[in-house]
Amino acid sequence: MQVSHIETFPLFYQLPEPYGDANGYKTYRSCYLLCIRTQSGIS
Repeated sequence: MQVSHIETFPLFYQLPEPYGDANGYKTYRSCYLLCIRTQSGIS
C-alpha cells in the first residue's frame, strides 16, 4: 500500500469568550484534519 496523496484541512475557531487553563489564556481553538489516499483508492 503506497500513499498517493495527502490533503490537510486547517481548522480555526475564534471563541466567543476567552478562557484560561494551565497552558495560558485561550482566545481560539485550532486543529488539523488529514485525508490520506492510497494508490488503490483507500482514504
